[in-house]
Amino acid sequence: MRSTRGHGRKLREIYGYRRSKLKTGITWFFIVVSAGFLRLVFHWVPVWMLKATHSQCSLEHATKVLIVEYFKKYKRNFVKNISEINAHNIRARKGRQVGGSSHRDVTAWTGGVMTSRPGPVG
Repeated sequence: MRSTRGHGRKLREIYGYRRSKLKTGITWFFIVVSAGFLRLVFHWVPVWMLKATHSQCSLEHATKVLIVEYFKKYKRNFVKNISEINAHNIRARKGRQVGGSSHRDVTAWTGGVMTSRPGPVG
């Protein structure tokens, strides 16, 4: 699935990906055979690692997203993880929290849509 957002002269496309066990196994086989050189290449070009280990899917089922940003004649790719943040996760991080307010906004992925709702932190 593809989601497109434009802002001024910038255009962004967002693609969802989820891990494929078969692709991941084959990729890591070749990483071992190449004595890690292939992994080094994937570190330089993360989009190749994403496409070698993941299959494209809808944003609702994605564990990673590929954000393609176009600006004039330039194209930039970003690979980002998707994680769900809820009140339970925030409580687990209580010791690392900075700030004094008792309530904060909690952001979560719900049905492929990012929503924000108040939730207790402490």
